[in-house]
Amino acid sequence: MDYIMKPWKNMVKVIFLTCGISFFLGNIGQGLTRTLPLWTIAAFASNVPMAFLNANLTAVMRTNIPIEMQGRIFSARDTIQYGTIPVGLFLGGALADKVFEPLMATLLPLQKVLSIFVGFGKGSGIAFIFLIVGIVGTVTSFMCLRNPIYKELDDKL
Repeated sequence: MDYIMKPWKNMVKVIFLTCGISFFLGNIGQGLTRTLPLWTIAAFASNVPMAFLNANLTAVMRTNIPIEMQGRIFSARDTIQYGTIPVGLFLGGALADKVFEPLMATLLPLQKVLSIFVGFGKGSGIAFIFLIVGIVGTVTSFMCLRNPIYKELDDKL
């Protein structure tokens, strides 16, 4: 079988690296910028690594899961992945309206420090949420690179 590109040797490493890069470019990028063109660039840039993430994740799963179980496993993964989107949107909206937007409208010292990064006024609360999600996602993805249990998946390939 001919490939356009050789398969990666460390697929799991690519998965976590691209996930971290995507969180960094997308969430942190959108949280720190204040204009539509920059948000658009950050959103586009964060989705480019997702092609590598999804391709490698699918290859790892297809290689490590017995063929007779792949339908169930992929279905369960997709259910969890896509079923959490409405929950995240609801929680994000509720947290923005009830916690983060009011926090950024106060004159607390914390707000003054945060406004250096996410601005002030309308929309700064949701920018703060983007910043938090980006930092947590990036750090978590890069921490997983150090976990030896994930290296075992690459060794099986």
